[in-house]
Amino acid sequence: MMFKYRNKKISYLLKFFLGLCLVWLFLTFIIPDVKQLGGGYVFLGETKIIYNRKTNYEVGPCVEDYKYNRNYIIVKQKVPQYKNVIYNSVEYPESLDGVFFYVIEKHSNIVLGPLDSIMFNDCISKLQVGLVFEKLIKDN
Repeated sequence: MMFKYRNKKISYLLKFFLGLCLVWLFLTFIIPDVKQLGGGYVFLGETKIIYNRKTNYEVGPCVEDYKYNRNYIIVKQKVPQYKNVIYNSVEYPESLDGVFFYVIEKHSNIVLGPLDSIMFNDCISKLQVGLVFEKLIKDN
């Protein structure tokens, strides 16, 4: 009699665990690729934009890379070179390769960009953003 009770208990636990695994797998494939960056900013992997939920400000499309710390988000964006295309009413400076950068100060929601590589390097050196972003600068 005790073995039947123990087997039922084990059976219920296995079913519960299997159900929990199935729910986890389902949610993994359904929930979009979202990375929290702090200060209300998120990276939306499917659309490759950085979005601020509080201010509805967005950097994108075509975010190639980003780095962040407690105070700043640094964004590298490669915009396709199409004639007569407006991306979110943002005027991009002339660029030979279509690579632009943004510096976002999270606490005051100040967004500097789009910047070319020269303006970007000047900006992060003046703001003393930090060495965490050195790889992003050298990739350009």
